[in-house]
Amino acid sequence: LLWAVDLRGRRRRLWQGDGYRQLLDIAPDGTVLMATQRERMSVLIRREGTPGFLDLGLLGGTQARGISADGRTLALLESPALDGGIAADQAFLRDLEAPASIRLGWGEPQVLAPDGKSLAVGLDGQPAAHLEGPMGEALRRAGTNPGEGRRRCLLFMPTGPGRPWTRPLPRRFEEGTHAHLLPDGRGLVFLGKEEGKGLRWYRADLAGGEPVPITPEGFGSLARGLFPLSPDGRSLLVTGDLKTWFLVPVEGGEPR
Repeated sequence: LLWAVDLRGRRRRLWQGDGYRQLLDIAPDGTVLMATQRERMSVLIRREGTPGFLDLGLLGGTQARGISADGRTLALLESPALDGGIAADQAFLRDLEAPASIRLGWGEPQVLAPDGKSLAVGLDGQPAAHLEGPMGEALRRAGTNPGEGRRRCLLFMPTGPGRPWTRPLPRRFEEGTHAHLLPDGRGLVFLGKEEGKGLRWYRADLAGGEPVPITPEGFGSLARGLFPLSPDGRSLLVTGDLKTWFLVPVEGGEPR
């Protein structure tokens, strides 16, 4: 709404409509000059040997969330919120050799596996209605009710044929997120929080067993666009304040 007020305090409505408008000026005859402001997030790719940039934008809120080891496949988050975490989050996959992106489903894409075949997904803000079908079935197999806010498992969706799958966590965990599959195909590292403790990174076997802490508590800050796991899967770049950074051996050891 845009209102005008005279010197006696009487108010009249000048304009009403959708969107964000900025008042720039009003002429003596009452003509109003306004600007319409719209924000658009997109992902631009420039490949070696190719002139110009390729715009991978989808619906106005496209954000890059990972790239495969061969540089051919990207995970994309489509969300009106920066970094996602809301009900409108959607996960897309884009093969740079293909003409268009493929929608994988609801949720926040967090980490693309090195081989590009699976994607770790966050479900913050997702209503139960978005988690029906294969996604809900995977959560129930892990002992989690899709309608609950607390989900004690790490969730992955395939980027090709297949069904979503989980790595369940012990019940003392309040949170598990940003799971990075290790190159050996047998383990992963993830950011987690146990009851009464702070965020930290853990290592776990895909086959099961107890997650092992690999950082002290408080090393749970995430930098946008940073992939913390080294290509060989041996080291993890971590921080607690986004100012001081440490390299931590995945197999255990002192940060440096």
